[in-house]
Amino acid sequence: MQGSLENKALRAARQRMFLDAYAKTGSYTKAGQYAGIDIALHYYWLHKDPSYSERFEEASQCVGDVLEGVAIDRAVNGTLRGVYYKGEKVDTEIEYHDRLLTFVLKGAKPYKYADRVDLTSQGRSLSIIIGGHDAATPAQQSTDSEPDDIDDQEIAKLIRQLEAEDAANDVV
Repeated sequence: MQGSLENKALRAARQRMFLDAYAKTGSYTKAGQYAGIDIALHYYWLHKDPSYSERFEEASQCVGDVLEGVAIDRAVNGTLRGVYYKGEKVDTEIEYHDRLLTFVLKGAKPYKYADRVDLTSQGRSLSIIIGGHDAATPAQQSTDSEPDDIDDQEIAKLIRQLEAEDAANDVV
């Protein structure tokens, strides 16, 4: 029983470290390094622990808020850029990011700045494409949200190991 409590405490500490680091950096890799865990463990927790999943969503919202703030700042205030002449820096100017401003406006006022789509079919059959998939056939849409660079066999192996450890330690 003592080992079970230690495992739960260690898991909680690692989850908290991962989520805190992720909320600050927006990087799975950096968060995993900070918490001392393999990224596959994060996916295991997402799959098996509803509480962790909720906390991860909150951390993801923090990441989105930080990125949104940076985007607004760059779009409105611009960034400094060097001006070069014959390979030497001669001045600095502010570069404004109009395309970024467009995305900020679309998010802030979608009713005014969103892309418009003409859905008239002019007597022909109409098919709406969403995200590269026909909206009429949602079953064909991909439900795989994990990055392609993660080895599925490695994740499955880690999950089996963790489940065996949990069963041996009577940890849920």
